[in-house]
Formats: sequence, C-alpha cells, structure tokens
Amino acid sequence: MKKFILLSYTISRMGGGQMYQYNKLKYMKKMGYDTYVLYAIPGKIVITDYENVSSQMCIEDINVFPGVLTHNQVNKVLKKIKVFVGEGDSETVIEACNKPTALWGELLAARFGCTCFNFIIDERIGSLDQSIVDFFKHKRKVHELRGIKKETYEMIFGNTPAVDDYEYCLSIPGNNVVQDCSTKLLEDIGFERFDYSIATIGNLNKDYVPTLISEVKKSAAQNNEKTYFYCMIGDSPNLDDMERIKASFSAISNITVKLLGSVYPIPEKLLYKFDLFISSAGSARVSGDRAIPTITIDARDFQSIGIYQYETNNTVFRDSEAVIPISEKMEYVFEHYDEIKSALYEKTKDDFDKLFELHLDYYLNHVHTGMYYDVMSMKLDKKKKVEKIIYQCLGKKMYDKIRTFVFSKM
Repeated sequence: MKKFILLSYTISRMGGGQMYQYNKLKYMKKMGYDTYVLYAIPGKIVITDYENVSSQMCIEDINVFPGVLTHNQVNKVLKKIKVFVGEGDSETVIEACNKPTALWGELLAARFGCTCFNFIIDERIGSLDQSIVDFFKHKRKVHELRGIKKETYEMIFGNTPAVDDYEYCLSIPGNNVVQDCSTKLLEDIGFERFDYSIATIGNLNKDYVPTLISEVKKSAAQNNEKTYFYCMIGDSPNLDDMERIKASFSAISNITVKLLGSVYPIPEKLLYKFDLFISSAGSARVSGDRAIPTITIDARDFQSIGIYQYETNNTVFRDSEAVIPISEKMEYVFEHYDEIKSALYEKTKDDFDKLFELHLDYYLNHVHTGMYYDVMSMKLDKKKKVEKIIYQCLGKKMYDKIRTFVFSKM
C-alpha cells in the first residue's frame, strides 16, 4: 500500500504552510496514497477538513534536534510513529518541511527503506551549524532537497556556488483559503466612517510583525487628520502577542484596530471591504490576486518589496526592488490609489493538480540511492550541547520553556 507521510512543524492555526500541507495531503490521497501528517506544535486546527484528507498525530519531539535526545528516546519516538502509520516500504514517501523534521524524516526513512524528501517551506531558515549544513549537502547530493524559493537555498549554503543544473525550486499552488460565503464579520464596523481601511493576513508571530505594526502606527501618526481602520487576520500560538499588539495602538487616537484571529475560510466579500492589504508570502496573494492593492513584505529586512502586480510579483524576497519603509509605500498608495487600482487585474486560479503532479513526478522518478545520513552521529554545537543537558536533567517541559524564551532568541 502506498503511503505519504508529511512531517510538519504544525498544522494548527492558519497560514500559507497549513494551507499548502492540506492541499498536498488532499492531492496525495486523491492519487491513491494513505496519508498521514505528524506535527510538532499543538494548537487549534483551523482547517477542520484535515481529518478528511489524512490521519494526524502530534509528536512534539519532532521539533527537537534528534541529537538532543538519547538513542533510546529517539527509538521510542520512531516506534510511536511506526505504530501510528504501520509498516512502510520502498513505495512510502516522506516529506519534511524544516530543519528538525528533515532529520527525523531521515531516521524514519532508514527504518522503512524509503526516501525522505526535504521540501523547505520556511521563509527564514534560522541559524545553521556546520553539522546541519553538511546534512543538507548530503540531501542535495542525492537530490532529496527542494524548496519554494532560491533565497532559502542561499540561506542554507551561503556563498557556496549552486551546483550546476541543480533544480532547487518546486512550485506550489496559490492558496484556496477564500470562499464565496456569507459572513457577519465586521458588519458593525461601518467602513464608511474611516478614510483608510487596511488589513493584514498572516500569523501574528511572524518576524516581520513588529516592524509592520511600527510602520502602520507611523503612517497614522503622520496623517493625524485622517482616520484608519486596521484589521489583522491571523493569530499567534502565544496569546501575549495579541495583547501586546492591542496595547501598542492604544496611544494613537486616529486608528481603530481589530484582531480577527484565524479565519477559515475567509469570506471573499470581506476582502473587498478593505482599501489596502499589507502582507507577505502566500497571504499577500490572497488579496493581490483579486486586484486589491497589496503591499508585499520582504521576509529578510521586513520592509516593503512593492505593490503587488503594479511594481512587483515578489511576495517573499525582493530582487532588485528598492528597500522602502512600509509607511512610505502606504503614503504612495494613498496618493496614487486610483491609478494603482485601475492597473490591477484578477489572476486566474492555479491548477492545483497540474502543479502537484510535478511533485509526484519528482518522487516517482527519483533514483533512490539507499544512502542514509547518520543523523545520530552528527556533532552537537555548544548551544545544542547545553540544550541536551537541560533536556536530560530538567525534563522536556522545562526544556520547552527555556527553548521558547531563551534559545529561540539566540
């Protein structure tokens, strides 16, 4: 029996990653695979239809570098997975989305005698020690490393020249988070009361959010004779983030802020109530593909890339576009709104099956070398050695707390 096992950072909450993973599982099930998703970070699963496209299990340890655990602890995790998914063989396909899951996927693939494909969907790869770079070099060598943007490849390998003819990028469909459905959301707002109605779609724990908020506040402060309505669609696993965002706007009298939390599906008619969106990655396309003026945000410097369709088609990383603060780009949109609006057009929807067919072809045509990386022999850098001591001496709960508030900031 063909099996597809997706190792995910999380399927909880709502974002481009969750939407991609849902669509991928749905496609693979349609193609005759038994589908499973193992995810590390628990939380409310907003896309409730996940249960119809896959079996799911939360295993928090797959977000931990395997070397932090003992061999016995790693084996317990792998046995738990095997009990959940059953037997695997050479027809089993594993896909892992980030650094920790890539390592766990390699261990699992070695047990099953199959292949783990690393498909990196993170916008930012984070810190990389030499051991993880060497692992990714191996995955590149055996053609089991792909991603959605060339910039992610560059983040992994730095100034190392790209291997000749190495095709890193695999396209993914736009998202289908929007539906034509009735809604009572924001029906009491009275949009006509405001000079500018602005919205952002995306998780509120993204790295760019503090800069975005500062820039929106700056725009409102510079135009204190105008009134703003600012709506943020998305949430954060940390409830404190929501409270901090609300509090940060309290001193600005000409802006009304509404945090909607995760919304799925997003009613299409709700989008058209806003004059302007400011978002990043796939979330920017939600509004931009519907000809609504949308400023896109660079995932590295957190400033505007440009106005989608009008100045740029980039939604994650800039190419040659100038680095302009979001507040300045907002002013430009307000001053040239009619001109910008008239130049935009609604994009045709992606053919999901056609794009995912390229993924399946990649899996099926891959030459399986049987060369598994020795994950458990990877050297730990100083930080991970400290993590291991904490995990083994203080336990997982204390490790998780320290990792959240200390190691994630390093």
